[in-house]
Amino acid sequence: MKSVLLALALLVVSATSVFAQHPCDTVTPTCGLSKKSPITVGVCTDQKDVDGNPATLTSEKVFIDGVLTKTVANPAPSGAANAAGLFYFPVSGVAVPRGAHAVTFTFVSVDGESDPSAACNFSIVGGKPTKPVGARVE
Repeated sequence: MKSVLLALALLVVSATSVFAQHPCDTVTPTCGLSKKSPITVGVCTDQKDVDGNPATLTSEKVFIDGVLTKTVANPAPSGAANAAGLFYFPVSGVAVPRGAHAVTFTFVSVDGESDPSAACNFSIVGGKPTKPVGARVE
């Protein structure tokens, strides 16, 4: 009986780990989506400099349509690195107006600012309800 329960437990754990995917393991998983503002955006990095040495990131910059929208001081990754050594850095609460947009990122260390990431295109949909009309008292 113990061996059956142990086998069942191992099966559940291994199945769970198969479905738990690191955000950096997918290629542009959210580009092209339509969302409502504010949004959470994110990007992956190996936290190294261009020479392959460890880099201490002092800020993460979010650009919407090429315009600096938000800067996060001393950014922290969300969880551990994936198998390739990439860490995911999300930024929440980014307000974006309705319409089509592109988001890019840079990281800054004491040695300078990275080149921008590839753009991720997305759309902001929806909005507040229209103004009510025809108010009356009965």
